[in-house]
Amino acid sequence: MHHNKAPGPNGMSPIFFQSFLHIISKDVVEAILSFFHSSFLLKSLNETIITLIPKVDVPINLTRYRPIALYNTFYKIISKLLVNRLKPFLNLYISENQSALLAGR
Repeated sequence: MHHNKAPGPNGMSPIFFQSFLHIISKDVVEAILSFFHSSFLLKSLNETIITLIPKVDVPINLTRYRPIALYNTFYKIISKLLVNRLKPFLNLYISENQSALLAGR
């Protein structure tokens, strides 16, 4: 995850987690383990803000905007952990005809 990505709804960007991991690591690990044991993520950690970014200097209608979703950084961390855990098994469950998003196909 790039450290300079936009912050999520709680205002914490990846650089916050990287800069203060030595202080918050115990709480972060505890929250991640709690998620993996319960499969439950607090609503505050699962919030996403969808906002519009103008494509041009003076947007006059909605087609001149691009939507962007700002996910909570904690949600991104858990998602990345899940993806990395599932990657070794994807080839077993996805058809050989499927090539998108699978390395080596």
